[in-house]
Amino acid sequence: MTAITFNATVKNNQLTAFSTWQGRRALFVVNLHNRPSFYLNNAALMARMQYGEEILLWSGLASDEAERLLNAVTHALKQAARRQTALKSALTLVAAAVMATGLYAGPRAMNAPDDAPAPFVQRQAFAHNPAMMQAPAMPDLTRLPQTPRQAMMPSPQAAAPQAGAPATSHETADQVQAAESQLAANLQKAASRSLFTVPLSSGHARTLYVFADPSCPNCQNLEPLFEALSTQYNVLVFPTTAFGGDKSAPLIKPVLCLPPEQRKAAWQKLFSVGDGMLHLGKDSAPAAAPTDCDLAGKALGVNDVAFKSYRFPGTPWVIADDGRHVPQAVMRNPDDMVKFMSEHPEK
Repeated sequence: MTAITFNATVKNNQLTAFSTWQGRRALFVVNLHNRPSFYLNNAALMARMQYGEEILLWSGLASDEAERLLNAVTHALKQAARRQTALKSALTLVAAAVMATGLYAGPRAMNAPDDAPAPFVQRQAFAHNPAMMQAPAMPDLTRLPQTPRQAMMPSPQAAAPQAGAPATSHETADQVQAAESQLAANLQKAASRSLFTVPLSSGHARTLYVFADPSCPNCQNLEPLFEALSTQYNVLVFPTTAFGGDKSAPLIKPVLCLPPEQRKAAWQKLFSVGDGMLHLGKDSAPAAAPTDCDLAGKALGVNDVAFKSYRFPGTPWVIADDGRHVPQAVMRNPDDMVKFMSEHPEK
């Protein structure tokens, strides 16, 4: 049976997804003004809008089909973000040139003083998929060693490739690899601070970084898989509220309040039947000192900003220690996982 392939486009802030089954046909259209977050629920692709509405976009026969569709959506969103970044950079250069010309002519026309300050043009990085909104500034106290937006911000000449996105005709494999290496370095530095992560395992040669939300259905479904992978790899979870928002925050903060060696048990309790997110405000995780919890809240805020700034499409999102996105279909097959991880050494 011929595998279904998918692609997606973004035009006028509308995302349209297509399949090749029995000819090219549209599957769904999503208005990006609604700031959707995309995620998988078994073999279905879902979208959660900014006000909490959840929509079934597409349902297939196998989870790998839904994941291929999610990858196509991710690629289209990243391509759109790069185009807008390049446009902003070009407009900034034009504005700078116009202002420089005006400064040169200014003293004659306006008799400006010789010590008049030069015009200042602020270049602002484009951020966030899929909402395409500007991410808030990171807290100074607990921000990542290098902000994701700084790491991914394009040069004025060309937009930089996003880590995990397929190479296009405008970017080389070296550029994509450089972006992946920068992402891996950022995550490794952040994890080394023991503020932002829940370590499920350690002592292995290779590492997997997981952005997960305990309120996310697919995170719940895949938690046993992450625990199984933790026997072969270091699995470090960056908790985020990308899916559950205010519902997830009170679940995650008490976990990050704990010392790193105690977080695993508290995190796993959130996914136990009858515990955690099913009983908000009861005993979803052990309590901690208010000062520690204040720091944990700031750490969670940094994780949320990183998730948005890197334009990850949904949770869970898994990154290998070389910066590549690890597909769920690969993680489910031990042989495929070994092959995937052996393709590139740790950065």
